[in-house]
Amino acid sequence: IDTIDATKAFISGKPVWGKSIEMLRECAPAAGVIFLPVSQDLFWGWEGGAFWNGRLLGQTPALDYDDEQLFLAVHSHAHEQHELRYPRLRASGSTVAHLAYLSAGLAVGVLTRRVHIWDLAAGAAILRQAGFAIEYLSGRPLDLQPLMDGRKCAEEVLAARPEWMDRLREQIL
Repeated sequence: IDTIDATKAFISGKPVWGKSIEMLRECAPAAGVIFLPVSQDLFWGWEGGAFWNGRLLGQTPALDYDDEQLFLAVHSHAHEQHELRYPRLRASGSTVAHLAYLSAGLAVGVLTRRVHIWDLAAGAAILRQAGFAIEYLSGRPLDLQPLMDGRKCAEEVLAARPEWMDRLREQIL
């Protein structure tokens, strides 16, 4: 359970923060719920599918990678660590909100770093049920086992539609 993801944003009165609840099965995301209180958006996913405010996710036609409405959701230090070539970037400070936006088709991808298991697991469950991929930036599969003791992710994490992962990696140098 993450009662407030993006604590700094919450404390400063910014509208993008969220809450998450996740269930793991053998260290793999089995179910997850993300609630964004300011917008009143509720996302959930488990073996029965992924949903946003009751609407089934992953059933819409494929979006265009170059759609001007889509953005790459990044962590706040991404511009210091990478040359980012995707033209539209957003850094809200909330990993769970970024993952929720991606699952809803509002973002082209999510690049995050130094996150805990409770920042990733709910979103990973929702994304997988909606047909998205979530991996380390290097391309290795996401492994939550090393995070079970409370450590932060040692590697950056990238999430997107599977067919867009390599293209995004090329734009994150």
